[in-house]
Order: sequence, then C-alpha cells, then structure tokens
Amino acid sequence: MTKQSGPFELFGMGNALVDFEFTCDFDFLEKNKISRSMMTLVDAKTQAAHLALLEGNMKKRQCGGSAANTLIAFGQAGGKAHYACKVADDHLGRFYLDDLGKNHVHASFEKKMHSGTTGTCLVMITPDSERTMETHLGITSEFSINDVDLDILAKSTSLYIEGYLFATDLGQQAAIKAEEFARARSIDVCLTFSDASIIHAFHKKFESFLKQKIQLLFANEGEAIAFTGCREIPDMVNALKEVAEEFVITRSEKGALIYNGSKLWEIPGRKVKAIDANGAGDMFAGAYLFGRSKGWDVAKRGEFACHAASEVITKYGPRLTTEELQKILVQYK
Repeated sequence: MTKQSGPFELFGMGNALVDFEFTCDFDFLEKNKISRSMMTLVDAKTQAAHLALLEGNMKKRQCGGSAANTLIAFGQAGGKAHYACKVADDHLGRFYLDDLGKNHVHASFEKKMHSGTTGTCLVMITPDSERTMETHLGITSEFSINDVDLDILAKSTSLYIEGYLFATDLGQQAAIKAEEFARARSIDVCLTFSDASIIHAFHKKFESFLKQKIQLLFANEGEAIAFTGCREIPDMVNALKEVAEEFVITRSEKGALIYNGSKLWEIPGRKVKAIDANGAGDMFAGAYLFGRSKGWDVAKRGEFACHAASEVITKYGPRLTTEELQKILVQYK
C-alpha cells in the first residue's frame, strides 16, 4: 500500500463503494425496470438479484465512489490527496482500503472500520457506452462528520465534496460542517454535483448549501440544467455565477465550459471511440484540480482534464493507471 503523509493539497469526502462493472444490453435494463443512464439507490436484495443475472459479464472490480475516483486521478498525477469515507470491517472494506492506497490516496480510517457491510455499486455499461448504476450504500449511509479528520482538513489546501453525500441527512450535515470548518480557515471549498438524479431528488439541500458562494463547482450539462432550470448556456452560466466563484460545465465530446471568475473559457473536446463513459467526469475533476493546484492557467488545466477524460472512456472502468495518466501529463508539463 502506498503511504502518503500530510499536509495534503486535496481533502475529499464522499461515499466508499466497491464498483462491480458489467456490460449489458438495453433489454436487460428494461426487463429489470432499471432507470437507464442514472444512479438509483437500491437495497441489498435487489442489487444481489441483478448481480446474479449479470454474472460472467464483469469487466472490473475496484474501489470507487465519485470523489474517490477524482482523488485517485489527482494522486496518480502526483498530487497529495486524503479521503474521508466509511467502510465496514469485511473483505470488501479491506479490499477498498488496499486499492485506495495502491492508487496514491491516503486514508486515516484503518483503525475505524465498523461492523456492517461495505457499500457496493453495480455499474452497467450499455452498447452506447453510457453507464447505469445501482448503489447499495451499506455502511457508507452512516458516514458523518465523525468520520472526517478535521486535524487533517485544517492542514489541507482544498476541500472536495461529493454531491452523493446529500442523499442522506448525516452526509449532508457532514458536508455542511466540513464546509463551515474549511471556510473559517480560508480553505477552498469544491463541490461536484455527481449526478442529475441527485440534484432532482435533493434540490433544496443543494440550494441551501450554495447560499454562500463556494470556490469551485463541477457539473456536467445535465446536472447544470437540473440545478439551474436553464437549458440555454448563457442563462445557465449566469445562474451558476451566483453560487460559485469558479465553475466547470463538462459537455462530453463538446469539451467543457470553464468560468474562472472573470472570463468564460471554451475548451474543445477530443474525438475518441467511447467504450465506457463511467468516470469521465470524475477523471476530469481530478486532472483539473491537479492543474489548479500547480497554478496552471485555465486553458492548460482544462485541456489536460479533457485529454484525461477522453482517454478514460476508451476502456472499461472509471480511471486510468498511473502510467497512463503520467503519459498524458508529460505533454502538459
């Protein structure tokens, strides 16, 4: 396990989920009444039943969760990252910790593992390369501010909050308290919306959280529409200016729009043959945050992030290897 010591450039908090990734056809989703291209919270029984039906089509098993994928990209690029999350004292929890460490992310909860079940996510990739997810939160549904090491956060440069935390009251409270703690210490607060379904379901929670501007917001176009209610880019941009000093709107093959507080930048996308769109947004955020931590200008960090995100969708799984990301990074140094 790769070990890192603080202080850290990026302190993340979010759900700890072991990802099981499979390929499936559209008929499978329709037959099993699974909402296509969305994330749905399910109970263990439902997830297990669908897992059994997909047996034999598995492509990947690895530690995941939106924020974890972002921190892994940040760590693989050479940044120092810490992750606050919650796993159970079971074989999946131990697998999660080991995989996180191997991918250059520090965690301080090895001695705080709990009885229960580690969260899992069933990721289903359809022929159009889109991902549909079924998540059983398990022990991560109990993630709270008690699982956030404030001593480590106090010495970090930026706080990164996963939008999926707003699906539980404890998670939302943890996000609020961590944000208040960071703001009082002039630590940058970054938020990712994570998924349009979460924005729709918990819109008021996000509105309340964003009453005070944060430093950086990540959203894809669908999430930005869900939050702002605007479908035209100029209206969407103006609405997001009210809640974040800097924000990124990712637009798949169209690239990304980035507002840095004074100017709107349009970063072109890269044409690739997409196999699996899972993790593209997380990869973009990790690469962008790395460039930001190094003081790169907006264009450079946006281009690096688009490049890394375009590569991750050409293979199965939500991340690249360290070697693959470093090969991209060397072109921007």
